[in-house]
Amino acid sequence: MHNLPLPYLLRTVRLLQSCHCLLGARMPSLLRNYSSRSGLLLFPKIKPWPPASIPIRFLNQDISISTEANNPLSVHSTSSSSDQDEYSLKSDLSPSLEGEKAKVQSTSMGPPKKLSYVEVLEAFSSDSHSQHDLYCCIMDLWRSLTNEKKMKLSDKQLISEHPNFHNLCYGVMKSAPSMSNRFLVCSLYVFVSLKVNQKTRLIQTLLNICQQRLSTLRVEEISILAKCLKMMESDKNVDILNSGLCLLIELKCEAMKDVTAIQNMMRIAPAHLRRNFEEKALQMVDKFTVSQCHNMFSVLAGINLHSESLLDFCSHKLIDCLDELSCKRIISLTGCCSKLLYFNEKLLSAIGENIKNNIYMWDMWQISLVLTSMAFLRFRYVPLLDYFADKIMQESESLTTSYLVKTAKIYSMLNHLPEGKEDKFLNTLNKALDLHMDSMNKKELLRTFYNLCILGLVSSSINKFLEDQSLPGEMVNQFIPAAQHLASAGYKGGSVQAD
Repeated sequence: MHNLPLPYLLRTVRLLQSCHCLLGARMPSLLRNYSSRSGLLLFPKIKPWPPASIPIRFLNQDISISTEANNPLSVHSTSSSSDQDEYSLKSDLSPSLEGEKAKVQSTSMGPPKKLSYVEVLEAFSSDSHSQHDLYCCIMDLWRSLTNEKKMKLSDKQLISEHPNFHNLCYGVMKSAPSMSNRFLVCSLYVFVSLKVNQKTRLIQTLLNICQQRLSTLRVEEISILAKCLKMMESDKNVDILNSGLCLLIELKCEAMKDVTAIQNMMRIAPAHLRRNFEEKALQMVDKFTVSQCHNMFSVLAGINLHSESLLDFCSHKLIDCLDELSCKRIISLTGCCSKLLYFNEKLLSAIGENIKNNIYMWDMWQISLVLTSMAFLRFRYVPLLDYFADKIMQESESLTTSYLVKTAKIYSMLNHLPEGKEDKFLNTLNKALDLHMDSMNKKELLRTFYNLCILGLVSSSINKFLEDQSLPGEMVNQFIPAAQHLASAGYKGGSVQAD
């Protein structure tokens, strides 16, 4: 009986090799290291491959690929996951490349190389490229594409028209079954962002593999996939994947115990599931850190969900910990409040007090952003408004058009003038308006006149501007009657006159 296991083991190895799976590809190198039967039976434990990264191909499946299948950008009619034979791929990567995969996936997640997109694609001048080049290229492109400010439209066009782009597509399609889940969803995101036709064999292959592995995706991978599907048009495979994704998100909501994971899922959850995540977050409010409280404002503003209970709790915790937030985060916090129309007098007063106490850390443009958000909520924090007005008067010679427009808008919305310095402040704005009037477009100039009239300033240039016959009719109908009325009212009230 003790002789029977060995033949069964050898037969299993041969079957695995014929299946073209990664474990079978590794077996020859293992067997060569053991010449005796005892050595074979006592070899050390092998670290298994993750189940999601091992493509199992059964013996009754056809592994031949036609000439057309080698073209990743060939357009086919879409199919569901049940038609996976049409999009089946030949995973015939060499053992050296497969063995290199584990090392690649641990290193390619590091800091991106400082290379241009053209230099990155130069590694794909031929079909013979390493797995390391493939994974690094995809991750570099994904990092750039997720930052829309960094990746311009011209850069996207330059990449898609590069002569080596076809080789990159073929390399991804060929190695898709052996990719980890993260690289799989990142690859799909890259090609969808680059406007590759979603009916091509490449996109359909990635979609089918995503369907097969849907239940094994982690929260971060689900988030990337959801963002990707939002950029795609309705399609049989896309619709099936979206339906499965909704079910998966709903199932994960019940089992989630991590605050950050809940916040990430709230960003991508369908509208009918957002309340479920809101209730889940309310059950865990005691575990919120300061950073997570701030992040909750961003999440709710991003999905436009006004949850009074969540906002009140986060505000209460942030009021005592504003010193832990950077200037950028405080600006973001006030912006989220204005977007959600969330008025919390204690929170806004605490923000104003914090800025006043740390005024040396703030630039003028940062203060203007905070005041703009407060003005939108009709909240007037007088000490900060007076400080900003003093800085405007001190730096009147360097007052730019942008600051002039913002200042007129903020102070008119709040109907505020610095006490005891009204005349000086209005004269400063009037001189800046005369200086920059020729460089301002007519709509911007008319709105600035309108805001200054609310403050009681009748500029010497307003009559000349109102008589301009080249103003668009729509602009005249909307703004000129109100501006004329306010100008005449301001004049009768004895407001500051231009020199």
